[in-house]
Amino acid sequence: MTNRKHAKHKQVQERNRIAAEKCRMRKKEELARLQSDEQAIEQRHRMLSSCVDDLKEEILHLKTQLLQHTSCNCTLIHHHIEKEAQCYTDALGLR
Repeated sequence: MTNRKHAKHKQVQERNRIAAEKCRMRKKEELARLQSDEQAIEQRHRMLSSCVDDLKEEILHLKTQLLQHTSCNCTLIHHHIEKEAQCYTDALGLR
């Protein structure tokens, strides 16, 4: 190989090495970004799951309070309880 070809070959190798290093660096940065996104999403999921649990607990509490008023003469409460009972029995019939 002549000196000129050898120098050209070395230059191509050096450019290739630099390009490969940049590519590896971009991949590492992308991986770090994705891992950070994953952690943020997992944290948000935990927070939302906790909110869902709290809301379910509140629904149960409110339904319990509503059922404690079955003896009062409020027609709205009686209609609601009848409707809920019908929905419940309909759901049981579908299974």
